[in-house]
Amino acid sequence: MSNRLLVVAAHPGDFVWRAAGTILRHREAGGEVKVACLSYGVMGEAGKLWKADGATHESVRHARIVEAEAAADLLGVELERFDLDDYPLEITRETTLQLNRIIRQFRPDAIVTHPPVDPGNIDHSNTCQMVMQARVFASAPGHGADTIAPPSLFYFEPHQPELCDFKADVFIDISEVWARKRKAFECITSQEGVWPYYERVALQRGAQASRRATHAITHAEAFQRAFPAVSPLLT
Repeated sequence: MSNRLLVVAAHPGDFVWRAAGTILRHREAGGEVKVACLSYGVMGEAGKLWKADGATHESVRHARIVEAEAAADLLGVELERFDLDDYPLEITRETTLQLNRIIRQFRPDAIVTHPPVDPGNIDHSNTCQMVMQARVFASAPGHGADTIAPPSLFYFEPHQPELCDFKADVFIDISEVWARKRKAFECITSQEGVWPYYERVALQRGAQASRRATHAITHAEAFQRAFPAVSPLLT
């Protein structure tokens, strides 16, 4: 298991639904975890908040900040907040270089982010493109002397995997931390409608993982490697 894990999410709910269990597992194993959240999902991920009387961009933004910080606190992780616009969350040189600086400073062993294809949410695809570039720049000498070897890269499960060419090839057993992940759901109150969906995803992936394990697994998170693993032996 990696010592240092960097999770890069487009919106606050993303690091909760897709990676909260893995975050908790890494922390329990003594690893360090940093979460970079590029936006608060004000424009596209907070429909419930916009229905409130007198809702404004600033009131919705404030509520989403509270949600994101509450989730990060519950998971016990440092939250790197970018506070970018969303819908669209655009690819920019500035954001890519900021991610590059974080990678060089934090020096993660592994990075988790969105898959490169997501026709249902271009914010996710754009986030991936910036992470992939920033990861490569971390090994480029022209960006500074603190170069690092490019970390392993994983994609977490998108909302509609069949549309995103997502093929799970790594399962993380989150059975023992599921109750805390489910508690993190409750921090993102503006998206309460998706809680049951992501609980079903965890149960389904748990059933699939259990068939490939030597012990019972009730809940799991699925990931896809961006690049082949290198190993001295087949195991």
